[in-house]
Amino acid sequence: MNEKNLRKAIMEQRNHQFIYGYNGKIRADILKRIALKYPIILSSNKPMGIYIPNVGLPQIQTINKLDNNILIKYNQLYCELQLITSILTTLINQTNGKTTLNKNYIKSSYQLCTSLNETKNNCYKEYLKYLQTGKVTNFIKTTTSFKINEFLNDLKQCLNNHSYFGIIIDEQRPISIKSQMIINGFLNYNEVFSLKIACQIEQWQTYNQINGLCNIFDTVEIDNNYEAYTKKLKIVHKEP
Repeated sequence: MNEKNLRKAIMEQRNHQFIYGYNGKIRADILKRIALKYPIILSSNKPMGIYIPNVGLPQIQTINKLDNNILIKYNQLYCELQLITSILTTLINQTNGKTTLNKNYIKSSYQLCTSLNETKNNCYKEYLKYLQTGKVTNFIKTTTSFKINEFLNDLKQCLNNHSYFGIIIDEQRPISIKSQMIINGFLNYNEVFSLKIACQIEQWQTYNQINGLCNIFDTVEIDNNYEAYTKKLKIVHKEP
């Protein structure tokens, strides 16, 4: 599939998607170019492309006994903050001085993004501390998660956009299974954004594999990663 057709297959399909392809610069460069072809424009009926690399917290081995609910809270908060700050950064970079968007709105978006980035960085540090010590701090007890669907809906209305956010998450490194669960959970939302998860197929647990449930998503292939993986599975299953 050439890049023009790939662009349409990814960004002009509202269903959530898994984009299968080998990790590396080639996949990253293709997806960055695709997102840039769909900029954030006021009063538009076209999708808005957002490219976000490596969403999620890392998988780190620990000898401490950890609370599953606390791990989920850290992962949910961090993933939500990554999505929101990345979208706000893209909005600021693409609209500042280039559109009629209110300057006060740009300023408030920048201030919000700065504040949320600080919270995101603190979340990462506190997560590492929890893995190392097993002690729960006030940070995760007092910091609430965000309703990302409501946030993006409000932002879309401010932009007077009649389409959706096409959010490409490019996972170039392994992340924790809890972060995969959180990101897969975003696939339940389909009114405001279309999530496109780019990964090597063998490195990602799909929603139904983790939860025993099935949700609807499409697949797009950038290279032969999917084909090679399925061939390997057939060979393994044939072995006595």
